[in-house]
Amino acid sequence: RHPAGAAGIARQFAAGIRPGYLVERDMVAVRITPDWQEGVVGTPAYFERQGEPKSPQDLGAHNCIRVRLPTGALMPWRFAKDGTIFDLPVNGSLILNEIGAIETALLRGVGVAQLHRAFTEVAVASGRLKRVLDEWQAPGAPFCLYYSSQRRTPAALQALIEFLRPSQKKRASR
Repeated sequence: RHPAGAAGIARQFAAGIRPGYLVERDMVAVRITPDWQEGVVGTPAYFERQGEPKSPQDLGAHNCIRVRLPTGALMPWRFAKDGTIFDLPVNGSLILNEIGAIETALLRGVGVAQLHRAFTEVAVASGRLKRVLDEWQAPGAPFCLYYSSQRRTPAALQALIEFLRPSQKKRASR
């Protein structure tokens, strides 16, 4: 079991936000974003020094900047090949939990990171970062608001859920 749902509920939070694939099955999930497409990025200078990975398994020779979730768990690096999605354990000298710190480390050439493309598209377009392993990226997953199906839903949370559901329908019809 992944602690994304249980840990927040145990600390008496009414709800949390996670990628859909990290929400436990006993939680109710409400999609709040379009699919979240990730990519592996590093600076061109980093790849000149270390070489470009040709497959996810090549990441074992790279310094992978990892993301720690508020639950204490590490965000998995997710890939896909021939329709099969898999999480790959990676290693690195940095574990961070703030996008600005990750971007700073990336731009200083410390290593590579797997991040949402929205966070990196400007730096990739300008040539400051380079995306690799695109053909291995898992299909995108949405972020979801999640809450316990076993508890009474507070009125404020219920109002938020009702507000999000109509916008969810509009996104789906586009």
